[in-house]
Amino acid sequence: MNLNSINITEIVEQTKTQLQEDKTLSPALKMSIELILVVVVMLASKLGLNSQNSSIPPSKDINRTKPTREKSEKSAGRQKGRVGKTLTQTETPDEVQVILVDRDFLPKGHYREVGFQKR
Repeated sequence: MNLNSINITEIVEQTKTQLQEDKTLSPALKMSIELILVVVVMLASKLGLNSQNSSIPPSKDINRTKPTREKSEKSAGRQKGRVGKTLTQTETPDEVQVILVDRDFLPKGHYREVGFQKR
């Protein structure tokens, strides 16, 4: 496993060998360093993974190359030849819907009626 021309596996093995040979270190320190080495190996093994060579879905892969789309010659918006229609507001609506609100379900505060909303 290489990272920027550094062989991580070789360095970890050398460090483990030096830990075993050194008799002046306490057992607790040796175990702590070995644990750190295991974490380093695990993190280094994840460095080269992406959605192409692992089970990471492409949507979660932050380093994936997204396909580029070519710009279309068609204009954005409606289809040509469509006649647009807009509903207009009227002063005398056909239907008025009153929506009652139970104030017990509202957060505490001062509420007042402000009127109607036309749609």
